[in-house]
Amino acid sequence: DKHRFQCTSEQKCLSLLLVNDGKAQCIGKEDEALFNDIVITIDYLPFSAFCNNRVDIVPIENETDETHCEQWPCVNPYTRCNGAWQCPKGIDEINCSSSFQCPANHHPCLSPQSRKMDCLHINRIEDGNIDCLGSTDERSHCRLQQPENELMRYRCWNDTKCTTAPRACQDCDKSNEFDQSCDWFNDKIIDIINYVNHIDDTYFLKRQPFSHKSSRGFPPVQLSLPIHKQIQNGMITTEKISAIKHNNDPRLWLCNKGFIVLVGKNETEQCLCPESYYGDLCQYQNQRVSLTIRLRQENLRNINVIGIIIRLVDHTGFVHSYDQITYKSVINCNSKYNMHLLYQSRPKDMMKNYTIYIDAYDKVNLAYLTSWIFLVKFLFMPVNRMSAQLIIPAQQDCHLLCSDKYLKSLANDNIQSCRCSNWVNSLSTIQYKCDCSSDSICVGRKENRSICLCPLSKTGPRCYLSSVCQMNNTCMNNGTCIPYDSRQSLTNFTCVCPDGFSGELCEKADIRIDLSFSDVEAPQSLLIHFINVVPRSFTSGKTEPIQVTMFKKILFNEKTITLHMSLPFHLVFVEFKNMYYLIILQHDHTPSVIFSTQISQSQRCRHIKEVLDEVKVGYPHLRRVKYYHDICQNHSDLTCFHDNYTFMCLCTEQKQASCFHFNFTMTYDCKGQNDCQNDGRCFQDDPHCPKQKMCVCQECFVVR
Repeated sequence: DKHRFQCTSEQKCLSLLLVNDGKAQCIGKEDEALFNDIVITIDYLPFSAFCNNRVDIVPIENETDETHCEQWPCVNPYTRCNGAWQCPKGIDEINCSSSFQCPANHHPCLSPQSRKMDCLHINRIEDGNIDCLGSTDERSHCRLQQPENELMRYRCWNDTKCTTAPRACQDCDKSNEFDQSCDWFNDKIIDIINYVNHIDDTYFLKRQPFSHKSSRGFPPVQLSLPIHKQIQNGMITTEKISAIKHNNDPRLWLCNKGFIVLVGKNETEQCLCPESYYGDLCQYQNQRVSLTIRLRQENLRNINVIGIIIRLVDHTGFVHSYDQITYKSVINCNSKYNMHLLYQSRPKDMMKNYTIYIDAYDKVNLAYLTSWIFLVKFLFMPVNRMSAQLIIPAQQDCHLLCSDKYLKSLANDNIQSCRCSNWVNSLSTIQYKCDCSSDSICVGRKENRSICLCPLSKTGPRCYLSSVCQMNNTCMNNGTCIPYDSRQSLTNFTCVCPDGFSGELCEKADIRIDLSFSDVEAPQSLLIHFINVVPRSFTSGKTEPIQVTMFKKILFNEKTITLHMSLPFHLVFVEFKNMYYLIILQHDHTPSVIFSTQISQSQRCRHIKEVLDEVKVGYPHLRRVKYYHDICQNHSDLTCFHDNYTFMCLCTEQKQASCFHFNFTMTYDCKGQNDCQNDGRCFQDDPHCPKQKMCVCQECFVVR
């Protein structure tokens, strides 16, 4: 349950209210350790947190991220030029780009004499003499005086007192300090104020995100594919009307839950009520069923649009109200549908039993798919709130339709394909005149009017109107136009794109990767791992890249494999026979290009057992990681390596390691929604809203 805290030390879930409440509920106390941003396993510890002079993990066998750091280089991709002095004399910030333009081997320094920003040679840093206001050149004093308070890093001039930079004008002798330090809105000195105010940013920079830009990018882009400019839809023009000049009109608040409408020349006041309220002032609440549903589709065929019919029916078969939904997974992924189903009479008849019938159809060929039935319980409640997640099967499922639970009076001609043996013959006695268009179907009746299910090309209550796709189909590159659900828009549509294209109108050519084999024998299949290095989110604190995996079958005698990817990525790893190869590294994502690359032994990411001596390999994991930089330094031709446990690592151009958490034990179950049979592995092209799924079968099984 994503809404509960999972103890890692035991099989136990906690309410989020119990996390950081001052009382440990988990055996390992991890529910309270989060308060101090301490993790309990290396799985949650980014590589940048190692050997940064701050303990970030609960000790494991007396080992932490800060023990055995003798071989760890202080200046590395995560400390270099990040604005914080994390190495002696601030050597990690020397010769970095700055607005102060200091010469080589100099740090910025706010001169106590001129009160202007100057530069100070690194040899005068930490020499025991204070040369800069705030003691920015002698930072060890305040670090030792205030080890627990990382913001108290400004030292008053001619004093031993430490404070924060913003409070220097209050806590220090103002005559000795930078007298403009309180003027936080002076644009002329904003760079100076920012520098002094960020004397020690290690508190904010302790966990840097993974960086791949210190490694050499390859291969070069072969060709840029054309991107068609989006065609503007000029069929409907809208004009934004400002309501500011009317917001003081007292009539705006006349209708309780509705909108005031002024009718005629006399501007007679009438209320336009939502369906859940009624009355001349919308003052009464309708008795109703408030239904929320979420849909999931087993079959992710490209052109698979689902029509959903929802009906509130009593035990006599009378339809009190109904609603329709048009669902397409690529459009409506994770969408929730909220609807109000009203009773025919006010108040509702308590002597009747009520049921919600939900039927699903394929809107491409109008074929019946499946049904769901939900009883309305607790009739004494004025509003029944119900919710359900509905899984649309890959094939027609007639078991509910053919059961005694489904009212025969709700049947229609189209669902005879189920051939229910117990009552299909009685359908001939239930005949209604269908007044829907000839290319649509009747799926029921309400008050002697047909409930029509329209094909994609039609819309309207009886399907006689052409849909927006018929009037203004601008999908490019053979994309298929699908109109939005009518509750969303009658004038908008989306395009379902063929392989190799994406975008709102299929105007973008996906990245194409042409892959061949050099000195490596081609396998029967590949796993391709796309890594998207995302910027750090300060709201979530996540620092790890996003990993998406694709499966590719290699045909017999196939020399070149072609892949398409619409999602952004920076790294691409190919996996087969338990080995990993880095085939693409791009510093910045470039859309709509062609990469041509080969899989060769030189690109193989070697296991640490191949590049680290047995003694170090045998160390506990927390200690072993401290020697990962040595691997790059001792193997100058190495591009990448891994431990097959937690980290995948790149070797930078400075021969240092840059590592990120890699999922070596991926379950390939499509995020718990694996519909593959016989232990087949499930792959999807997006971790959250997939457009395609693929089943990879075990030996002796095939995809149906």
